[in-house]
Amino acid sequence: MDGFSKFSRGQLLFELIADANAKSEMHIINRAGHFCYREQPETFNQVIKGFVEKCAGSK
Repeated sequence: MDGFSKFSRGQLLFELIADANAKSEMHIINRAGHFCYREQPETFNQVIKGFVEKCAGSK
């Protein structure tokens, strides 16, 4: 659980961003809080790499 922010607020922020950019994605990483890049670095890196590859391929 993330002690810094609530899921519902993140979801609202994502909806605002996604309305403006169709390529937006939201990922929830299990067993990680606010600092998911430190708590689950392998999973975080896979998500970022996949997003970058998908965006690079859609040019």
